[in-house]
Order: sequence, then C-alpha cells, then structure tokens
Amino acid sequence: MVFAHADDETLLAGALISKLVSAGYLVKVLCLAPGSDERTERLRKACDVLGVSAVETLRYSEGSMWPEEAEERTNHEIGIWQGAWRLSVDCTNK
Repeated sequence: MVFAHADDETLLAGALISKLVSAGYLVKVLCLAPGSDERTERLRKACDVLGVSAVETLRYSEGSMWPEEAEERTNHEIGIWQGAWRLSVDCTNK
C-alpha cells in the first residue's frame, strides 16, 4: 500500500490493513514523504502494531513526486518508484 505521509496508513487504512493481516495477507507499506525522524519512527511502530510485513520510506519533502519527473531523482529512488506499483498491488495471501 502506498501512502503520501506518515500517519496516513493508520488514519486512512488502519482498519483495512488490520483486516487483511488477520485474513493472512502480507501487507507492505511505502510512505513517500514520512516527515521528521519522529514521524518516521511513529510510522514504523504503527505498522508493527498493524502487522505490516515491510515498511519503506522515501524522503520527498519538496517538489514533485510524479513518475515522469523521476529522472531527476537518484537511481535508487527511481528503482523504488518502479517498485511502488508492485508494492501497491502485492497483497498476496500467505
């Protein structure tokens, strides 16, 4: 699942994530702009409580996040952008 900000995973999809995990699905979270280190830590703790199997964060804080502008980002970020779609649809049952 892909979220723009830390806390979005809990506020917007916490119940869904919990239900998917309880049903045996592996849920992964990609947060594009988690904010401060404190918010990133809260994100990781919340995902742990929700049973999320993996958490990845990017550090978008200024500028655009659209894929067509990803050429301006590092190769690592481009690889994560390409993987974002796979993360968002990779809700496979255990």
